[in-house]
Amino acid sequence: MRKAKMWFSLVGLSIFSLLILRYFPGSWLQDNYHLNSIIGYIAVAGIFYMAIYLMGLPTLQYFGIPSIRLKGLVAVALAFPAPILQIFEANLEYSSWLDVVSGIAFLLMLGFGEEMLSRGFTYGVLLKLGRFRAILFSSLFFGLLHINVYMPGYLGWETYFHVMSTFGFGMVMCGLMIVTRSIWIPVFFHAMIDWHIPFQKKSMPIEDDQVYSLWDNLTMPFFSLAFDILITLVLLGIDRTRMPNLPKWFWRVALRLKLIESPANFANRIAS
Repeated sequence: MRKAKMWFSLVGLSIFSLLILRYFPGSWLQDNYHLNSIIGYIAVAGIFYMAIYLMGLPTLQYFGIPSIRLKGLVAVALAFPAPILQIFEANLEYSSWLDVVSGIAFLLMLGFGEEMLSRGFTYGVLLKLGRFRAILFSSLFFGLLHINVYMPGYLGWETYFHVMSTFGFGMVMCGLMIVTRSIWIPVFFHAMIDWHIPFQKKSMPIEDDQVYSLWDNLTMPFFSLAFDILITLVLLGIDRTRMPNLPKWFWRVALRLKLIESPANFANRIAS
């Protein structure tokens, strides 16, 4: 019965958030896509933060100021190249400073709203099933939510590719949140990975005349998904690993820079 209530609340709140993003605040507020979207994502973030807070979900621990930890720095360095390469490979244009500022604000609120829903709320609720199941199902749920982008239009292979890519991205973001102990790091990464949305240069669509088989279409996203799964497993491995044997001077510098905790502080935190 509890599991049924859990899934019902997940589906209900997610549908509610999709309705907010699609119909509120609408063009009646101002005929500006970025402004409308910013307000919509703020509304979604507020709703799900209240749900996280009132339900006392374990993901509340990730809402503080990010702490600088050696493991977190390694995790960020590992995940950082993917969004950076995507930004440099995209065909972008920046028409004015106003567009740049509004675009960045839009991206941060997009990342804030979607991470609050997917990593903060959905992952937090599903943690009752265990960490790996929570990562898997919350990321799959996150991917399926992107079907909304193609509705009420054509639901074809492009929709499938988008769902699979966001499914893999969601797993990486879960791993990054766990290692860095902060939801704000995934929010920042989410904004970077979607950088092309407000800044994509408008160009004529390229028609692909090649005909792909059913098998090709089904398996095309698998390589990218396998890579995302590998990165996620590496991130979780970093979180569980012990610090290597390094010179004493390294640990003194790391303690001074607060990259690690002193053994006494760590023992006191565990005891409490």
